[in-house]
Amino acid sequence: MKILPLISLSFVLALFCGCSILEREPYKETYYYDISYPEKPAVLKGLNVAVLNPAGGAPYSERMVFRMSPNRISIDEFNRWASSPSEMIKKYFYVVFSAEEAPGDRRLFLRLEILRFEALFQEKIAMVSLRATLSDDADTDLLCKIYTAEIPMEKLSGDDFAKASGIALDEISKKIADDIVSACKDKPLSEKKP
Repeated sequence: MKILPLISLSFVLALFCGCSILEREPYKETYYYDISYPEKPAVLKGLNVAVLNPAGGAPYSERMVFRMSPNRISIDEFNRWASSPSEMIKKYFYVVFSAEEAPGDRRLFLRLEILRFEALFQEKIAMVSLRATLSDDADTDLLCKIYTAEIPMEKLSGDDFAKASGIALDEISKKIADDIVSACKDKPLSEKKP
């Protein structure tokens, strides 16, 4: 009778010892990144630009995308965006065009579509490409253009990718702001559709 508890205890001890001796996979921490936001909004006198939710989905979710070759991508499991690129881009452009609406301002709507939001592995470049469509109250398109920025990265890391993406969005937002001003000078106010 006393042998059974001793055998059970020996078995339990051997089990615990065996589990602690076996090597475990090393833990790899997951890092989260966000893009920097502009310090000041664009100055668009007489214009009020509302930024609509950007379109763009897979593979641009919370995981960072590295393009290994023209036909192969790598999705990084351990370097991730704090939120989806579409959410970050919406916040970024909301800050850029956040001027308060004044009476008599021309109301415009900016729709963005994410075409590329990735790091090119071989070239060490962050590439951001957006299609911007600007329309007015009458749903008349005033501008439809693709904007692309390629920013070199010192090294292939999540931190450098995030910094370069912020710089790319800064370049693109300045081009879009200039094009908005030009488009509104060239095209008069449209009649609202019934």
